[in-house]
Amino acid sequence: MNGGACFVACRTVVAAELGEEFVLLDTASGKYYGLEGAGARVWELLLQGHSADQICSTLISEYDAAEVPIRTDVSTFLRSMLDRGLIELAHS
Repeated sequence: MNGGACFVACRTVVAAELGEEFVLLDTASGKYYGLEGAGARVWELLLQGHSADQICSTLISEYDAAEVPIRTDVSTFLRSMLDRGLIELAHS
């Protein structure tokens, strides 16, 4: 996955912040998803227009974590969200 890539929520996704987590509804499939912890933080950063690299840098700093596992986890998470049709590449 291109680290400089930015993503946006798909038009069919409705999200609500509930405390420290997000609930997503894919209106196309009718499926609900819950995001908490780092997943909720990634979603929040996506909504703010951060690239995959910026998301990784933020999480590395906030969690005082090693770079390789964070990059691997963020890439896997974003790929999963792409595969489920929750996000898509932003068009610049």
